Amino acid sequence: MQAICFAMEATIQCNNSTVIFSDSQAVIKKLLTPGAAKSPTKEKFRNMAAIMKKRGRAIALQWISGHAGRDGNEQADKVANLGSAEIQPVLPLSYRTVKSLLSSY
Repeated sequence: MQAICFAMEATIQCNNSTVIFSDSQAVIKKLLTPGAAKSPTKEKFRNMAAIMKKRGRAIALQWISGHAGRDGNEQADKVANLGSAEIQPVLPLSYRTVKSLLSSY
């Protein structure tokens, strides 16, 4: 769920509609189901989606099968596994910093 919110944060300043791909059906369902268990991350997602809607931009969540040899998905899994082994920062990172970190992999 955090990865989807991170992707939204990275695209919220763009002037285009956005499609975010995820291999987690459970997360997509939780984010899109009204009245499902609330969490700060879910509220953040909904707030960003409302901002994008207000700006006339669509946001779509698209499920893709995981571990099926899709380059982007395999790369995301690899980076997520590396990131989970790192000490996590206390403060949020800027989009530029994250982009720089991801491009180094």
